[in-house]
Amino acid sequence: MKEEEALWLKSQIRQGRLQEAEQWLHKALTECPADDQLYFWMGNLERQRNNFPRALEHYATAMEMNEESPAREAHGMLMDILRFYDVDRYNV
Repeated sequence: MKEEEALWLKSQIRQGRLQEAEQWLHKALTECPADDQLYFWMGNLERQRNNFPRALEHYATAMEMNEESPAREAHGMLMDILRFYDVDRYNV
């Protein structure tokens, strides 16, 4: 993945243009299914949608492909957030 593409994706996700970003990512994944960065960005997209289970799945896929993927940190941070907001433990 090129740096310009990553910057464009980041911009699209931050601006809420999730459908455009998702379409681009799906196309890119069909062309290059072994690019861990694409899965990292799919995780970010799903996290923005509050679809945390899917975000974690995408981050895990990226980490399996590349141990040093930024998905490792994103996965850890999302897990920390989910543990903090565990309804059963904290909102009794």
